[in-house]
Amino acid sequence: MTDKGIIMSFQGALAQSIIVEIGQTLRRKISAQHNESLSERTKLVKHVFAIFVELAQNIMLYSAEQEIDISGKHSGVGLLVVSETHDRYCISSANRILREQREHLCRRCESLQSLSKEELRRQYNERRRLPRSTDKGAGLGLIEIARRSDSPLSFACVPLPEHTHALFMLSAYIDKPRHSLSSPTI
Repeated sequence: MTDKGIIMSFQGALAQSIIVEIGQTLRRKISAQHNESLSERTKLVKHVFAIFVELAQNIMLYSAEQEIDISGKHSGVGLLVVSETHDRYCISSANRILREQREHLCRRCESLQSLSKEELRRQYNERRRLPRSTDKGAGLGLIEIARRSDSPLSFACVPLPEHTHALFMLSAYIDKPRHSLSSPTI
């Protein structure tokens, strides 16, 4: 995992308490790794953390694979991975979705990939003003992930062999501050 730059991974049922615990650990770990100014470090941690939380909540709320805890509460099952290279962080998730959701979710991700930061901000603000919809998924949280990502979202939606589900994978990227990147010595 270290060779691949993976700094955190979790696979299983995601309850709110697990998201909070992993999120706090992730914040501390990333914050401790950087020597930038406090404001740059805070911004970096804030963006990575926000994307992590949105992806985790998407799994918790919308994964087609659910587990029930001892109190009878449903939690979505999925995979979360945070990795880094010398110049950026990658926050990724994977979870099962119902196959009939596949087309809608892929179209939604494709449309977000083509929007500028200003268009994403405008769409986010417009969506926030709308009454809370009964439509589940691919809404405000996905726009928030795209807004915070420094590159277009990367996604895939692969049909699974049992024909009723697909595997939805989503990755967002946060660039590290330029001056923290190591430059080659001459």
